[in-house]
Amino acid sequence: MLTSAVLTILTLFSVHVLADVTWPDCTVSSLNWTYNSLGQNPCEVAAFLQSICYGGEFHIPALPQGRAYNGPAYGDSTLCKCSTIVYSLLSACDACQGDPWFNWKDFSGNCTAGQPASSFPVPVPAGIRVPQWALIDITVEGTWDSTQSYAVGDLPEVLPGALINGTSTSTSSVIPSSTATTSTSSSISSSEPTDTATSSSPSPSSSAGSSSNVGAIGGGVAGGLVAVSAAALILFFF
Repeated sequence: MLTSAVLTILTLFSVHVLADVTWPDCTVSSLNWTYNSLGQNPCEVAAFLQSICYGGEFHIPALPQGRAYNGPAYGDSTLCKCSTIVYSLLSACDACQGDPWFNWKDFSGNCTAGQPASSFPVPVPAGIRVPQWALIDITVEGTWDSTQSYAVGDLPEVLPGALINGTSTSTSSVIPSSTATTSTSSSISSSEPTDTATSSSPSPSSSAGSSSNVGAIGGGVAGGLVAVSAAALILFFF
């Protein structure tokens, strides 16, 4: 668990903490449409979905300028991280911080497990709603498309407890557009960054590192890395 001093440091750096999951803020107001009806931004949703494969603990740092979240590192290709749904959410998380994103081929370069497109291996966790645009099969175009996602929109959302298989879910797992409204309240962003060369789909290596025009950051950190980093900051300042 994170100490109160660590939480104070994380707050100073606009990182949100809930239980053992952390994520940063979105900064591009024109992408408020990526939020779900609970006001959760794509970074928060991505962090909680990935936390399921890591015992409920997952941390996503804010993006430095010109960087983007990459896919799983070699040997860390869980079905949660290798889901196209998580990829789309992380790409939107890149965009809502004013940064470009990886294409699917580069993002999934280290994925060895075969997770079907537009699906997720376990039920959606409590307190989270997955927006409809995140279910788009991005393997068709090979990258997340913000224009297409905007056209699809948030509704119907996939509710907690639902298992997403392809682009269809049971009727009890979604909120019809006639019964839900979309929130535009500010929320959070997530993952570890990577520099990218274009505004939509740069193509650096999916492993953490950098190339001549792209700097990559892992899609998030399981365990206590954020706590360790924060502790280091505390020692520095105090």
